[in-house]
Amino acid sequence: MKKKRSLIAKAVETALLFTILILGLLVILSERKEILGYKFLVVRSGSMEPAMKTGSLLLIKSNENNEYQEGDIVTFGPVSDAKMLITHRISKVEGKNGELVYTTKGDANDGPDPRKLREEQILGKFFLAIPLIGYVVGFTQTPLGVTLLIVIPATILIYNEILNIKKEIKKRFLKKKE
Repeated sequence: MKKKRSLIAKAVETALLFTILILGLLVILSERKEILGYKFLVVRSGSMEPAMKTGSLLLIKSNENNEYQEGDIVTFGPVSDAKMLITHRISKVEGKNGELVYTTKGDANDGPDPRKLREEQILGKFFLAIPLIGYVVGFTQTPLGVTLLIVIPATILIYNEILNIKKEIKKRFLKKKE
């Protein structure tokens, strides 16, 4: 019975550590790092519902060709602040003074966005949305979330090492006794 519990405990610990590792990876990726032309972002408003639900983890792909067309979902905004980024659908493409200008609109919004975009203001095009994962990633970016992301795995690792040391001491003690 003890071995069975031990196996279950190890499986739970392994699953927890794996989950925390994946969350840590998602947090790192969502910190506006671009990897192979992709960026991870958290959807923080419902302006694009039902296409993208609040709390989704959004994957956008940088478009080197700057080929955007009506109906594309794009992310734009100031590069310096991830919380100011907006992801909306292009509702109109116009040519002004020899360059393309884009009108965008959130699917759930009544009217178009007030400012028109130039190509260089668009950070990328929508690639994939994973529902609900953004809530978890958003939480792990808070001080409490970061603490839990570090403290829980560290506690599990320390606990396992203490058990291993205890077993080793017990083995050596029994060897000396013989």
